[in-house]
Amino acid sequence: MKIKIEMDEQVAEEEVIIRCRGMTEQIAAIQRAVSEAAGAVRKIVLYKGNTEYYLPMNDILFFETVDNGVAAHTGNDMYEARYTAARNIKNNPHAIFFFGFWLF
Repeated sequence: MKIKIEMDEQVAEEEVIIRCRGMTEQIAAIQRAVSEAAGAVRKIVLYKGNTEYYLPMNDILFFETVDNGVAAHTGNDMYEARYTAARNIKNNPHAIFFFGFWLF
């Protein structure tokens, strides 16, 4: 893996580009690290039917395991998370499992 920094005083806003063949765990970890260092709001991909939503993690109150999936609850809505509770925990290491709910 190469790391390259290009300085340009004419740039209006800093930009970090990750060029890769595909999304891997390593690339995802790099993206999270850069986002956290830049103070970016972490977002999660959730679904309602076939519509995809990108919600800030701070909006999620808890995850609930339902049937064969995971439901994410906000203050006024519920969304489908199309991955396992284990992946939710991996992406959110401070989560707590409490009476069938994942709390953040």
